[in-house]
Amino acid sequence: MKFTKEDARKRVLNCAKQYQQNLLHKKLLIIFRERQDNSIRFIEVIFHERNYQHLTGLELKGYSDFFVFQLSKTGL
Repeated sequence: MKFTKEDARKRVLNCAKQYQQNLLHKKLLIIFRERQDNSIRFIEVIFHERNYQHLTGLELKGYSDFFVFQLSKTGL
């Protein structure tokens, strides 16, 4: 099955909706154990609007607010 630009566009729009509903402005605490010294570490991740484009892996020129742009195309 061939993956077209239109398919990619639809997927990015759908994922923007899901990002807004499930991740936007939420914090995630990741707790892990280091293999080297067996110490317990953590990192807190916060999902901002500005992070969405990075998560998609897309590089676009001219859109400083990619996430809001995608949502505006869906009417949200």
